[in-house]
Amino acid sequence: MKKIILLLFAALTLQTSAQSYCNAGPTSYVDSEITGVTLVGHSQTISNQDKSCGPIGVQDLTGAYSADLFRDSSYSIDIEMGTCGYIYPGAIAAWIDFNADGDFDDVGEQLGSYGGTPTITHSFNFTVPSAAAYGSTRLRVMQEENGDTSSIGPCNTFSWGAVEDYRIDILQRPACLPTLPIVSDIGVDTAIVSFDTTGIETYLEYGPTGFTPNFSSTSGVLIIPSTYPYVLTGLDTGSSYDIYVYMMCQDSSITPPFGPVSFQTLQCENGCPYDFELTDSYGDGWNGAEIQILNATGGVEYTFGSNFATGFSFTETVYLCSGETFSVEVSQAGLYPNEIGLNVSSFGLNVASYGNTFSTQVGTQMAQFTTYCNTVCPAPMFSSLTATDSSATFTWMSSDTNFVVEYGLSGFVQGTGNGTVVSVNDTTVTVYNLSPNTAYDFYIQNDCTADSNGTSLFAGPYTILTPCITVSTPLYESFDTDSTGSFNNPNSPSCWYYRENPGAQGYGYITSSTFN
Repeated sequence: MKKIILLLFAALTLQTSAQSYCNAGPTSYVDSEITGVTLVGHSQTISNQDKSCGPIGVQDLTGAYSADLFRDSSYSIDIEMGTCGYIYPGAIAAWIDFNADGDFDDVGEQLGSYGGTPTITHSFNFTVPSAAAYGSTRLRVMQEENGDTSSIGPCNTFSWGAVEDYRIDILQRPACLPTLPIVSDIGVDTAIVSFDTTGIETYLEYGPTGFTPNFSSTSGVLIIPSTYPYVLTGLDTGSSYDIYVYMMCQDSSITPPFGPVSFQTLQCENGCPYDFELTDSYGDGWNGAEIQILNATGGVEYTFGSNFATGFSFTETVYLCSGETFSVEVSQAGLYPNEIGLNVSSFGLNVASYGNTFSTQVGTQMAQFTTYCNTVCPAPMFSSLTATDSSATFTWMSSDTNFVVEYGLSGFVQGTGNGTVVSVNDTTVTVYNLSPNTAYDFYIQNDCTADSNGTSLFAGPYTILTPCITVSTPLYESFDTDSTGSFNNPNSPSCWYYRENPGAQGYGYITSSTFN
């Protein structure tokens, strides 16, 4: 008979420290700001991605965020050195009061320091000392504008920047450490779980996202998997779950729960992945902006934006059911809503786009689209589009043979009768009777109905401008419809080009339209 010893880590004096820590921080709440702190613990993770301006002094977040760490174990904390206003250089640093004596002055309690200019994320790697006090203690993170790594300290006060305090729980290191489970092949009510098998026994515990794991009295489902990998069955459709793993070590003790690993079951069998590319015109992420993906009844399916911390683009991929209508609305404007944009695509085909504009605000609808998933009939891939003044040749790549091409004046809406539809049995088509100096949009669809596989999405639009025609003299042009130019913009009419005479003085442009 196996001897099971469940280590009650929670009993190891996990009491909130009554220590009083020094005051510190900024006297102003603008400009330099900590815009991200991430520390992955054993079963609790600090993940604060708040981009807004913080308060004066110390921001006490010990009741909102915590991480549990093992003695003699190594971790990494990621700190985003950011701003909620103008950009100024400075320094960041982090400390943990490992001996819980109410200060950050002891040897080894500073996790690291770094000097730089926002926005940048820096990581500090550290190991919890073997003599660290069990129980709750404090993590302090600081960003000091115009500070430097040689003078930054946990009790510094300064004009601009931020100080944030978090709770840390120090636990006894278990006799063995299982790796996190891997969830794959997620269906509408099933999922496959791969897990660590190096111990005497492995246990899996799962439940709705946010549930509290408890080996002896679970509110979820605790199982001893009989096969590897293990198939979870009977899950709720379109629901979010957390899963944890326990391991029986060689000394017959059982580890605390490791996790969670989160996953969501599919809402339907006939779905497909959709990519939401969040764009930022300035290149500093979304600065607190968020969007919501709404279903046809207005329910929120997904919320994106909080993970887009820096750069010009960031892509979130989700699984949507075919034949359903979704809209995308701005739910949080952030600091610079005029910088945000969106591209929605599926199977590499653009579905909807929204460019950055000063009119963007909370409630702005950035996109609306109806999903369509047909993996057995993929859309053709664009190859080329060329034009003369009266024709255009459109070429694409596909292993199929039947296609539908729709084209019309640039900006036309498909299916309204404003375009021209052509059936094609080749991977190229030439259309005629186009107008010179005119922009046209082309779309291409794969037609697999002969094989009872339906049709693909329309790929496009692909746009081309037909060239100007050659004219003969005499030519009459009044310039009456052209606005005034300037020294660096001749404002030539369509099909007119400015050609400078190297021997002439000045720069010619339209000053008025008085010729009749």
